[in-house]
Amino acid sequence: MVKNKNKEEEENKEENKEENKEENKEENKEENFSFAISSEYNALIDDFSSIVDSGKKSFQESAEGRKIEYVSVYLAGRYGAVIEVDKKGIPKIELTRLDVDNTGQKKIQKFLLGLRTEASTKSRSIKTVEFSGEDSNVKNFEVNSSAYEAIKEVIKDAQKEGEKKQKKIDEEEIKYFSPLTTEGQPKLIDLEKELDINLNEITDLVVMARQIIKEELGSKLESVEVSFFKFGDSIIFVSSEGYKINHVIPRTGLVIKAKTKDNSEAFKCVRGVGGMEVLKKHSPDKSYKEIIEVLSKEVVKEVLDLDRAQDSGILGSECPVILSAEVAGVLAHEVFGHISEADIIIENKEKKNAEVNLKSRVGGQVSENTKLSVVDNAKSEYTLGKKIFKCGFGTVLIDDMGTDGKDQILVESGIQVNVLNSRYTFNEITDGLSDDIKAKIENCGLSGNLRSENYSHKPLVRMRNTCILPDESSELDTLEKIAAKIPKNKTGVFIKTTHGGWVDPDTGVFEITGGLCYLIQNSSIIWSKPLRNVRMSGNITKFGSKIKYIGTSDTIDSGTFTGYCGKDDQNVPVEAVGPILYIEDATIGSVKKPSYWFDLYNEYKTQLSEVKFGKRDKEAVYFKDVEETSEKVGIKRKKSHFNICMLTAVLSGDGEKKYVLGAGTKPDFSFSPGGKIKAEKGVY
Repeated sequence: MVKNKNKEEEENKEENKEENKEENKEENKEENFSFAISSEYNALIDDFSSIVDSGKKSFQESAEGRKIEYVSVYLAGRYGAVIEVDKKGIPKIELTRLDVDNTGQKKIQKFLLGLRTEASTKSRSIKTVEFSGEDSNVKNFEVNSSAYEAIKEVIKDAQKEGEKKQKKIDEEEIKYFSPLTTEGQPKLIDLEKELDINLNEITDLVVMARQIIKEELGSKLESVEVSFFKFGDSIIFVSSEGYKINHVIPRTGLVIKAKTKDNSEAFKCVRGVGGMEVLKKHSPDKSYKEIIEVLSKEVVKEVLDLDRAQDSGILGSECPVILSAEVAGVLAHEVFGHISEADIIIENKEKKNAEVNLKSRVGGQVSENTKLSVVDNAKSEYTLGKKIFKCGFGTVLIDDMGTDGKDQILVESGIQVNVLNSRYTFNEITDGLSDDIKAKIENCGLSGNLRSENYSHKPLVRMRNTCILPDESSELDTLEKIAAKIPKNKTGVFIKTTHGGWVDPDTGVFEITGGLCYLIQNSSIIWSKPLRNVRMSGNITKFGSKIKYIGTSDTIDSGTFTGYCGKDDQNVPVEAVGPILYIEDATIGSVKKPSYWFDLYNEYKTQLSEVKFGKRDKEAVYFKDVEETSEKVGIKRKKSHFNICMLTAVLSGDGEKKYVLGAGTKPDFSFSPGGKIKAEKGVY
């Protein structure tokens, strides 16, 4: 009996071991996925490490200002497919494929492939090299040689600029904040699970969406656009701090847009990190065809409601506002997210004419509503109350400098308790803070928010999946209960959908542009009275007091907002969501024409591109709409609008296609056969 009992215990131990193994596998599946699309350049990781170390040693100087503190190499390629339907209903496909070089080695074609090198002394320098001009396949030794040449260039520039910086430190006694140094580790994170996609299936879905909208709208239809994309960013990052990162992250999206002959426009977007499963992120139990049918008919209903909608002028200049889950997400992003980005806070502090002091908000009360909490989530799956969200479009598991992405609580119980940071902003942003807030930020460390649109851009502190937390203690678990809180003698508005929003960090002025809205009367939403052309604006210094009620997670019954955040002429994928919010007496404006948002966003992109290519000065960036909104909320001083940050649900025209393909990149150098690099002024 004893022998059998011991045998049984041993068997149980073995079973538990196997179970634990499976659990561990499940826990670490994102980090240990076996298929690595970047494997064609894997051998370069050790080569880059040697180049970085030898470059730092070979060009090292002891002189203050010229001493090399940091060197890194970042190699990034983008592959994938874009499928869309033209005006005649003919599908158009652009995609990368597996290719074979002259040695027989399989390689993946790239939409773009480039290198970014960085060095810092007392100053920081970044140089970029473009490889994908004439051939998608570049030999390892050529990439290797180009990296060495680029490192020489970037070190030379960093030493020159560092010497100038040291002179200012000595002569003007300016305060210098050194970057935060960390110890890096080798790491592989590969989320790619389907290199190949079923083009026939996707093409059928795209054509199906177009056909449904055509049939449903009939003679009322002016135009319809349907596009699908799946792209992956394959990144290798090596630094002198010991980071050796191999990182692959795929993103997938579907956009359906329709416009009527009355100039009403509506759209539905489903985007996220991952493969085809992204399309099911809000409807996991439906087939792809069922999802396409639901989304297409939602677009039809919205655009027809907009056709019969009244203008927002009936609301007056101020009224109670209820925000849907996706619109609450835009509020989180613009009002609490951007002003928590450390680089924006530091730039704001240096400006003598800024209308708002963002640094003083860190550790301070930003909302009288003690139920208000805001988080920025790094992971692809996150939880808000009882709701689980998957495939977050803004997911960053490792940022552009090798830092693990960490979920950050930005606002807790109405108090701003943290910021989004980077190695270059960390020490400066914590300087002068109260001991408790400083300790909290230092305990969190680097947040993993350094991001760039692609290799040819300088990484900036950017948001990821930004959310307002639900108030699970509240009894407000439906839209109707929240609407009932509006006094019966007041007329209000429910903003159901949104095109996006913007914020001016220098003044604190922000605006959210509504899509389809509904009138609220007698404490009820009047579904028979749709509204259009609604703009809600405010100032971040005062707006926190207007957030009166926060719904439970049961009110998050619509999809998340997925789109692109524009900052300093860079777009990055982001996601945002929150529970339904009641805003007390918000400032309301009317849109003069249906294309207001798209015109404003296009002008934003145009002017910032002109700055990038030397055709416009930063001080000459100006938007009449921004000036008008600023005056409405009490800011009358005219100024440059270069620092405006814009969040948009859709990129106009073929903007998303251009984003995926990497159009508009501006590298410092291009690759020449043999591993040499040559200075560039053009655009790829």
